[in-house]
Amino acid sequence: MRYPIILLDADRTLFDFDKAEACALSETLARCGAPGEAAMARYREINHAYWARLERGEIEKSVMLVRRFEDFFGGYGLAPDCAAVNAEYLATLGTFAFLIPGALELCRNLHEKGHRLCIVTNGTAAANQTRLRDSGLEPYFDGVFISEVVGAEKPSPRFFDAVFAALGHPAKDDCIIVGDSLMSDIRGGRQAGIATCWFNPEGKRPNEDCDYVIGALGELESIVRHGQGPPLRQSF
Repeated sequence: MRYPIILLDADRTLFDFDKAEACALSETLARCGAPGEAAMARYREINHAYWARLERGEIEKSVMLVRRFEDFFGGYGLAPDCAAVNAEYLATLGTFAFLIPGALELCRNLHEKGHRLCIVTNGTAAANQTRLRDSGLEPYFDGVFISEVVGAEKPSPRFFDAVFAALGHPAKDDCIIVGDSLMSDIRGGRQAGIATCWFNPEGKRPNEDCDYVIGALGELESIVRHGQGPPLRQSF
């Protein structure tokens, strides 16, 4: 097989994060007495900006997770206990284990064919550990690497060094990372010296080089089995 070890991002690669976020955020904001649907777009804007800062190493995750809610509620003149709101939101988020189409079948097939599958995510432990179990994916993974547990965020080399150490220092040529984020997944993988596959179902244009691009998870199997797939430069 071309890539025996597959590092898979979680949110927006295996899990439908946008759907889960909408459900969890709606429930959390309703319990806080916050504005309804119209406010969700504003929260997402704030949240996206904070995650981008996290990936650039500008802010600690523990600070970011609370401050996003402080900024959001502050815009409406509200001042709840945002640490408690964040904890409630993450617990609620973990109850929604919506999968991207083809995720379960892909992981089952690759596991049965002898690939070692690992989750590599900057998401929170509170949400990921629960939904991995509830989604049915858990039996197919040999490792789950969550940044707040590892002690470093993708794309930091320290994150990938910790993953490789836990896996017994495999040959880099045997590894590939698959994810939707050009910064944390693709740039991180390139800096770590492994093959990269961008999950790009929306057909966006890239601003990072990578080895492969797929629009659906079912396209990954031929890449990891035989190294056959459309290079990114041929896809745009």
